[in-house]
Amino acid sequence: MSLVEIAAIGVDGPTPSPLSLFVLCSRIATASSSVTKLHVQLLDPPILYETEVTSEQKPRALDCSGDNYVETVGLALRPQSDVPSRFELRWSKKLRTLTLMERGAFSMKFCTVSFEISESNDNWRLLLHQVTTEQEHLRQLLDAKQTRMIKLENVLKQKEQLLELALTAKQSVEDDLVKGFCAVLNAKKDEIRRLQTEAPRLEVASSRLKQPIPKKARKAMGAKLKRKEKAVSRIESDEEMATDVDEEDTKRAKQEAINAYNHVATDSKPTSVQISSADDLLSSMDEIIKNEHEANETTQQGAPGPVAATLLATTPCSAKKNERVRVKKHEPERTLSTVSALQLGDEPMDSEEEDLLNMLS
Repeated sequence: MSLVEIAAIGVDGPTPSPLSLFVLCSRIATASSSVTKLHVQLLDPPILYETEVTSEQKPRALDCSGDNYVETVGLALRPQSDVPSRFELRWSKKLRTLTLMERGAFSMKFCTVSFEISESNDNWRLLLHQVTTEQEHLRQLLDAKQTRMIKLENVLKQKEQLLELALTAKQSVEDDLVKGFCAVLNAKKDEIRRLQTEAPRLEVASSRLKQPIPKKARKAMGAKLKRKEKAVSRIESDEEMATDVDEEDTKRAKQEAINAYNHVATDSKPTSVQISSADDLLSSMDEIIKNEHEANETTQQGAPGPVAATLLATTPCSAKKNERVRVKKHEPERTLSTVSALQLGDEPMDSEEEDLLNMLS
């Protein structure tokens, strides 16, 4: 409990006057009995009064228990500032009584508490000690509140600084956004202007593109193109095979003619030209050329020479092969002189083959 100041009305004078009384209430708990006691000290300077309120002192007219009576008296002597008091206190210094009157339309007496003058110095010391203790406690509370206030002020300053930094950063971000937006808007405007300037040229180009374009010959696509390529490759391969067969048959005929000529007896050969080997043939080129002209003239007249008749008689296989080659080519029959003339004009031959063919013709 602590010392409190209560407002009372003095009733000793001719007119009631307000007074300030100081009251200290403390509850006394006894283990031996179940009676609740309340020790009350009342200070009306310069006199100290004291008394004890128990449940046994409850008036009979009150409809409450003894404990409720003691609790009600204690609450009346310890009023709270935020709650209006239920009772009006009337102090009589002569009678040393404190009367509790209920507030209402009709003022009714609740109870009367009687006090006695305290002449003990110890009570004064205890009361003053209580006052000083409360003051020290209040001072500590005040210091704690001041410290708390200083901390809160520092926090508030930091908050203000952070808020200022946040506002500055926000403003800078907004400025950057505005600048970027302006830059994008200017770029869009420039692009629109450029497109407006290029629009006439694009219209001219589109009008040119709309003009009819001559159609080009379409190429075969897909399976048609593949079939054409296969046909062309097949024809080329057939031609190459025919050419290879013709060349092989021609070479084979030449070789058989050379072998047949070498087997001819020397006395059956013309007396104007006697050839025993390829060296003799090369040494008498002029005589071979003359004989060739004479053989050509006789062939045109339809009389083959003795050498050609002998070769035709001795080489029936080569003649058949030559006929097979000529049938494959679907050409009319030719004489040996015509064949030799064509071979001399179409293919390059060495000197031995040329001389042999000349002799055959």
